[in-house]
Amino acid sequence: MGWLVYFWLVASNVQTVLSIDVGGVAVKLFHFITLVLLFFLLIRKKVPAVKNSLFWLALSVLLFFIIHSVIAYGFYGFNGLILNYILSLMCLFLGFLVINEFEFPLKALQNMALILFSIILLKDIFFIREIVSFLSAPYGHPIIWYLYGGGPNLEATWCGMFLAFFLKEKIFYPLAVFALVISFMYASRVGFIVVFGVVFAKAIFSYGALRVIVFSMAGLVAIVATFMYGDFYLVERFASVGNDPGSVGRLNLWSDSINSVLGNPFGYGAGNAVGSLLYGDYIEDNVHNYVLQVLMDFGVVGVVAWLLFYFKLITLSFRKPEYAEYFIFFSMFFVASMIQFRGGEVMFWIVVGVFSGLLEREIVNDSTGSVDPRL
Repeated sequence: MGWLVYFWLVASNVQTVLSIDVGGVAVKLFHFITLVLLFFLLIRKKVPAVKNSLFWLALSVLLFFIIHSVIAYGFYGFNGLILNYILSLMCLFLGFLVINEFEFPLKALQNMALILFSIILLKDIFFIREIVSFLSAPYGHPIIWYLYGGGPNLEATWCGMFLAFFLKEKIFYPLAVFALVISFMYASRVGFIVVFGVVFAKAIFSYGALRVIVFSMAGLVAIVATFMYGDFYLVERFASVGNDPGSVGRLNLWSDSINSVLGNPFGYGAGNAVGSLLYGDYIEDNVHNYVLQVLMDFGVVGVVAWLLFYFKLITLSFRKPEYAEYFIFFSMFFVASMIQFRGGEVMFWIVVGVFSGLLEREIVNDSTGSVDPRL
């Protein structure tokens, strides 16, 4: 079963291969593997009585999103994004159940990340001519094949977030360099921010706050000097925030979204946020700010539920050093969600399920008085 779980984890990130269009909805290999794996796990073992509140809160949020969308689609039309949320619900269960398939679940996530890093490395070597051509005359992003449907920014972002799984490993810094190089090659601002955030968190956990403040001051001077004197396209992209087409488009989306929310504070259903905008002719399928997206899709109740869930997620993952990798992963996801993600990101819900499983182990150990070395 272990090999199938690894295949499932990797397939959840390789989103642009083995996909067919069914009625305007992309059906992928990962969807089929999810159903098969869920079936096998359910028939192999009895689903335990879950005692930790995080799992039930996550389940409740996803169910609310799905049920709300079914109702809202009767007024505002169907959107295939609801299938992502249904799939996320399955992945939450699988992440929770899969924890029993591995002695150390974090190691499984690390191995998944290493496989994906290897795929990205080999892919970029294959497309090295296109990447070099882009770097010689940069504009936008390299035009190559990416693992994620969202393109270079999502690929660079997930590389940065997966780095959090190696927080306490010796290989952390070589992988950080790899993730940073990916962000520079792809000219991904959000990727750079996520990698920098993970490295900053690593410094705090390793050296303490005082040393980090000193190092941060030196780093800030280096960053300012780079912006002033460096000749890097990514630096130009940061300097052009508010003027380049990408950031201007996001600002227009956010501005126009206000009228959409005021027009209907109850939400339009999953994926209907952009379609609800009264002004502008947008080709985007999301508003590039997930909190705002949740507000528009699921209304005031939905965004309050999402923020309460996330507050619970952050506080539970922050309270123990053993959970530091999960805390950083969830923190960086929230940071990145301020400018991207469309909803129903299955990898996020897989990790939520795995973390919920860890909490469940902790509750069971406390009730039996035993010590589980896997925590």
